Amino acid sequence: MARVLLLGLTMIVFAAGQVVAQQSLGIFSNPRQGQCNIYDTGPGLFFAYVVHWQGGLPNGATGVRFRAPVPVCATGVSWAADTPLTGTITGNSQTGATVLYGSTCLDWLQIPVMRIDLWGNGLTQTCCAWQVQPFPGAQYAEYFDCYGNPGVATPWEARINPSWQCDCAGWVPVEHQSWGSIKALYEE
Repeated sequence: MARVLLLGLTMIVFAAGQVVAQQSLGIFSNPRQGQCNIYDTGPGLFFAYVVHWQGGLPNGATGVRFRAPVPVCATGVSWAADTPLTGTITGNSQTGATVLYGSTCLDWLQIPVMRIDLWGNGLTQTCCAWQVQPFPGAQYAEYFDCYGNPGVATPWEARINPSWQCDCAGWVPVEHQSWGSIKALYEE
């Protein structure tokens, strides 16, 4: 029994180490990464949000570097502006942006990076995939740790005008629950 518990604890520690290392950037319909389905429903302005997610346990970050050009399948959609949600932006989301969070290292689990304002006309193709891409000249979208060192930020894909065939399976938001409410999910 003690061996099984020790093995289980070792696996949890190892898995936690893997989660801590993952840094990701995604595009969402709100700044708290709750929904990665975005809708271009007709003539007018719509918004997308870039969110930096720091794995299961935040390590800390001072900024990100990436680009998020409007995808070709977003027929007739044009970029209007970027609005910083945390820190300052150099450049823009379409050609390459560096977003620095300020003078401190943020250890937030989710960091709302920027809002991308888009003009749409309702002609975007169904299931149009959109994700962040590397900054020009870089191999990957990047984050900067608390010491300014770059690291890989894994992109998460959004869908513009999703359907039942392509609903994005991006992040599932983590919500604090009691152990009793989790156990209740599995009771008959």
